[in-house]
Amino acid sequence: MLPSLVASEVASALTEFVRTQFLPSNRRMTRVIQDFLQTPENLLKGPYLSVALPFQKAPEGGEAFPEVPLGFVPWRHQRAAFDRLGQGQSTVVATGTGSGKTECFLLPILDYCREHSGEPGIKAILIYPMNALANDQAARIAKRIYENPWLRGKVTAGVYIGQDRPSAHRLMTRRDILADRSVIVERPPDILLTNYKMLDYLLSRPSDQRLWRSNAPGTLRWLVVDELHTFDGAQGTDLACLIRRLKVRLGAGGNQLTCVGTSATLGTSSTEELRDYVANIFGEPFGHDSIIGESRQTVADFLRESSVQYHLPPGADLSKSTDPSQVEDTTAYLRHQYEFFFGTSPSDRLNSSDGRSTLGDRLRSHASFHRLLESLDSGPRPIGEIALSLRASLPSKSMTEAVSLVNGLVALISHARSPDGSRPFLNVSMHLWTREMGRMVCSISEESPVEERADDGHLATAERTEGEAALDEAPSVPKPAPAQTNDYRRLRPSDDIDPSQGPVHLPLIQCQTCHVTGWGASLGPGGDRVSRDIRTFYNQFFDRDVDVRFLFPASRPTGAKGSEAVVCGSCGYLGPHTVSCDTCGPDHLVDVFVPDQVVDRSSDDSKPRLSRDCPFCTARKGLSILGARSTLLVSTALAQVYGSHFNDDAKVIAFSDNVQDAAHRAAFVAHRTWRTAKRVLIAQAVPED
Repeated sequence: MLPSLVASEVASALTEFVRTQFLPSNRRMTRVIQDFLQTPENLLKGPYLSVALPFQKAPEGGEAFPEVPLGFVPWRHQRAAFDRLGQGQSTVVATGTGSGKTECFLLPILDYCREHSGEPGIKAILIYPMNALANDQAARIAKRIYENPWLRGKVTAGVYIGQDRPSAHRLMTRRDILADRSVIVERPPDILLTNYKMLDYLLSRPSDQRLWRSNAPGTLRWLVVDELHTFDGAQGTDLACLIRRLKVRLGAGGNQLTCVGTSATLGTSSTEELRDYVANIFGEPFGHDSIIGESRQTVADFLRESSVQYHLPPGADLSKSTDPSQVEDTTAYLRHQYEFFFGTSPSDRLNSSDGRSTLGDRLRSHASFHRLLESLDSGPRPIGEIALSLRASLPSKSMTEAVSLVNGLVALISHARSPDGSRPFLNVSMHLWTREMGRMVCSISEESPVEERADDGHLATAERTEGEAALDEAPSVPKPAPAQTNDYRRLRPSDDIDPSQGPVHLPLIQCQTCHVTGWGASLGPGGDRVSRDIRTFYNQFFDRDVDVRFLFPASRPTGAKGSEAVVCGSCGYLGPHTVSCDTCGPDHLVDVFVPDQVVDRSSDDSKPRLSRDCPFCTARKGLSILGARSTLLVSTALAQVYGSHFNDDAKVIAFSDNVQDAAHRAAFVAHRTWRTAKRVLIAQAVPED
């Protein structure tokens, strides 16, 4: 994967989805969506770039467990974990993704099980928050045991999760550990991988009690909770109670039990708070030095032995930095970037191990690479901001070109490997946030874009500094034409405003067929004003209450029933077209068409109901509230991720704090993503001519 390009594509896909899905067809509302997308961070924030430098190696080197070798010089944090866990001291490994957290606890556990091979009973329990993580770790454990003559045939491991399957593995192989439940219960393994719900069953179901028959007090010596940060709130309380039951049931605890927690997220917490948290989870004390964090190289350390040999010439041909949308595959794009940055074709195949390691060596000698790392020394930054800071050193004429060049350089970094080919050259991460378009409201009156600071500190007007305006030229978020001051209505989340103060903002109603757009409102007391209460409108809309009114800033369609009226964008007054607002004057009045949407229901229920048929195109139930929930936006993003030329290993992990909600969303996302991805692939396959 080339994350810089995929992130850019996802941002563009989300922007274009909102633009095409909700672009109003009536002239007086056409700029609403365009202005919404033009304002920074209304929909997207980022993408942010993070390039993680290598971890510091342990100065003492060597193998902490010779019979269970790591295979390379351990990182400093790994060595610290080995020293503590080798002495049976409870520890939390709070280091980043890809830092070798699993090896921190796995090697000491395997070495202990090797020393006590042949002794019955479960010696280590590894608890995972998701079955997918348990299965992934199971494959790694199987390979490490199988390929080590000190472990193969002497140490056993089993995974007990989900439903029992007829094809579950009854023997340990190079790729699999034990998974057959009957085998695990009859011959308990040394190491048991499970989740906290299944562990609860194993402690309470009569049919599973044989699993613990060989566990005398002190047999269980290791208890590991992976991704510890996921166990908070009620789930954390459940886990804490479960661990206490486990210790009582097996006679474990105190100095006999070594507890381990891992997380790539908890490293930002204060040490004292983190120690209190894990002590409450495990019911065991954690000392002052029990939290192990990561130690990464500084930019100066990483580049100390590198000298600059490559520069971008001022007159470099930007045509070689090809637009990624114009290339057929990843290899072609990378070759173009290589030729641009190094001025020559790659001597080795870029996809070979030698070619990728050579690429890493050359990048360390490129001036642009040095400047990029220096710009990221203080942490992740938006890709547009990075391009702006490097623009003076890049042969680019615009911010769009500068961002493209930075994306190309990051793509080369993502493709490069370490000299031995075992690891990425550097870990590249792109972070893109999208905001749910839920409970959106739009002002009624046309507003002038007066100087006003947006949440990101930028001026939300045309009177912005050159640097601020340049940030908006990033191709990751396509920008429409500037707003016209005489046709400017602001669409924003209702959470961002106080609905009881200032101009009146109402939800937008749009026909899914013809895209005519207007406001939806509930009538307030007296019936001559629209209510500012958004919640009341939603309840009445879905209940088809006749007090709902649709207000369209458009001419009455031929044959449509309704009346022409005026609505005041300042106080919400709604009255006949011939009447003006005595309170606010004529400046805030907007001419609207109010269709007659009241219809009788069926014969068995004669109560009048609100019709949601479109008065303009007559589409049945065509009118809906304008907005996009997070699931819809995620589906759009995933379709682009799976359909991208630059993602050759598409994988997604989605988190939800509710099982039923996760199941519902998974079905929706799967259906929507498949449909959208199919369209993307068809569009890519069909020639433009």
